[in-house]
Amino acid sequence: MIGIAGVAGFGAIAAILAHYVRPVVERHARTIDLGTIDEVFGTSRRRALTLSGEPIIIVRDEGVDLRAYSMRCTHAGCPLELRDNGIRCSCHGGAFDLHGKPVAGPPKRPLPSIPVMVSQQGRVLVHLSPPGERS
Repeated sequence: MIGIAGVAGFGAIAAILAHYVRPVVERHARTIDLGTIDEVFGTSRRRALTLSGEPIIIVRDEGVDLRAYSMRCTHAGCPLELRDNGIRCSCHGGAFDLHGKPVAGPPKRPLPSIPVMVSQQGRVLVHLSPPGERS
């Protein structure tokens, strides 16, 4: 049997390794393939999801024109919620339209955009920058 001290020691070692290994992995930008337009949106024109710990929204205009934004409020960094009439912040009552522009509350800056495109094969691709480089 390992015992309590062994389990605690293993937990400490795992935490130290995670501290040193995780930043190396997260330093690199990456492109994430979400699937086809139909797989991503179904019959909707917008989709909120979390990629690599980053909450985002992807909005589909007519055809295959897409735009994506961070789902963190530009006022205080609170998580945002997708509503029928736009995007809301429950922390301080901020609101954004589906173009990422602030329309109510304390936020003055628009939501940071996230590069998104449809590949020639019809796949939705989102490009996530490393955390320190996100706008």
